[in-house]
Amino acid sequence: MTDEQILELGFKALVDKLGPVGMVRFIHQFRAGTGDYTEERQQWVGKSDVETLAKQIQQTENDSECIAKTLKTIIQ
Repeated sequence: MTDEQILELGFKALVDKLGPVGMVRFIHQFRAGTGDYTEERQQWVGKSDVETLAKQIQQTENDSECIAKTLKTIIQ
């Protein structure tokens, strides 16, 4: 299937489900961003290796679980 065919089928699916106005509203949700993602990502991630990032993710998950348990205790 060509890119043109995929685009045509996609627009048709949107029109079928959302109607012409809904399709236009949906398309308008997507805008080109600004800035330099690669540079910004470097600021967020820094020079961390995969192992460091994995540890940070695990810590965030642990913190979230702790918060959830605390909230559940408070609500009960």
